[in-house]
Amino acid sequence: MTQANNNSWLYTFAPMVTTATEIAAMEAFFKGQQLPKVFKLNAAATINDLPAFVQRTLENVKNPQVSDRVIGPRWDDLVEIRKMLEMHMMS
Repeated sequence: MTQANNNSWLYTFAPMVTTATEIAAMEAFFKGQQLPKVFKLNAAATINDLPAFVQRTLENVKNPQVSDRVIGPRWDDLVEIRKMLEMHMMS
């Protein structure tokens, strides 16, 4: 953290987890999907409201106040969900 002259705290953030182009592509992919309510991501994680998870993650990844440490793992989950849905669509 760095301190500004007026004693308010300004946070410095690491580079974004992803690019604006990747975010737009992810939004376009999920916009046209009929998503299940419950989604088993892996043996240890089940998402109980996938549409809400997707919406929140896409909102948060664009929010500069959300740390990459927080959003990075959720973005990775979103990438994995997309891969799984694409594989399912191909079968």
